[in-house]
Amino acid sequence: STSSTSSARSAAVSISRNLIALVQMATLGELTSLEKLMAELVASKDIGKGVFTVLWEVFTGKLPDSNPQDDRAAIMLLRMCAITEVSIISSNVQFIIDHGLGEKGECSFQLAQQACNALLKIVPAKLKQDDPEPPFKFKADHVLFTQLNKLLVDGLYN
Repeated sequence: STSSTSSARSAAVSISRNLIALVQMATLGELTSLEKLMAELVASKDIGKGVFTVLWEVFTGKLPDSNPQDDRAAIMLLRMCAITEVSIISSNVQFIIDHGLGEKGECSFQLAQQACNALLKIVPAKLKQDDPEPPFKFKADHVLFTQLNKLLVDGLYN
């Protein structure tokens, strides 16, 4: 029904906004604990697709009334969720490149840093030597590297 869909949506928005506020006020030690907690909440399905969707909307600036400063907290939370469910990041690489390493990233190196941290979640922490599947790699001419190069070079000279 429409009312249960809208209440699920408003719950996801509320949870996302509260998590963003928590991240923005947290110390480094608290962020480490929050990372573990987020991984558990995703694993237990207490946080799911609805919240991920809202966090992506905040990150990309699509959520009405979202604060431009919230994008960094949103990508940090998405990275934390990807500890349990890597597809949260791997299926949204283009969003991260466009929004975290694009114009917004050029204006905020902290946002670009968090976007890179999120992209690192695609790489497994430990590569298995006997794994028949080679690890995922972007081609050398991938737009990710073009954007990173632009950010670094322009950032150094401007």
